[in-house]
Amino acid sequence: MHIFVEGPSGSVLSAKVERLARQALAEKVCPYVNGYQTWHEHVPGDERKLVYIDEWDAPHVPDHDRYIGCYLDGQFISSLAAFERFAPLLAAAPAGGLTVLDTLGIMEEHAPMFKAAVLEMLDRPGTVLAAIRDIDTPFLNQLRRRGDVRIFSLGAPDEEIYAALKEEFAKN
Repeated sequence: MHIFVEGPSGSVLSAKVERLARQALAEKVCPYVNGYQTWHEHVPGDERKLVYIDEWDAPHVPDHDRYIGCYLDGQFISSLAAFERFAPLLAAAPAGGLTVLDTLGIMEEHAPMFKAAVLEMLDRPGTVLAAIRDIDTPFLNQLRRRGDVRIFSLGAPDEEIYAALKEEFAKN
């Protein structure tokens, strides 16, 4: 069973998933954590909010290869090439631990290799803890319909989600 935390875009959703993963690792609920995190950079004098993708717990260094897009005037302009470059790294992550996917949203909709890597990850041993946007897209709807996911709202208490996460690892 996988755990999805669903809510609007923003640092609160990402922070909740990161907090839960770090707690699971610190309390030795899971043997290791892998996956990815997205993060934002505000450049002084630039209207855009740049968005990057990195392996879980990697230092956040702005890098063209990790740039996945930007927010400008309320719109997201994506660079799908970074998602596609990241797909093999995600697919190569070891199975059996806790895999963090932060965040799944609209950007991935047109990144077939990345989506395939996510689906493959959900089909192998281990538990996925994913932050997913509360939006309606074919890919996110496909993920929501899976029989092996539990979806919690962003407003659910951390303790409730963490208990479900511990339960999953106790089964393995």
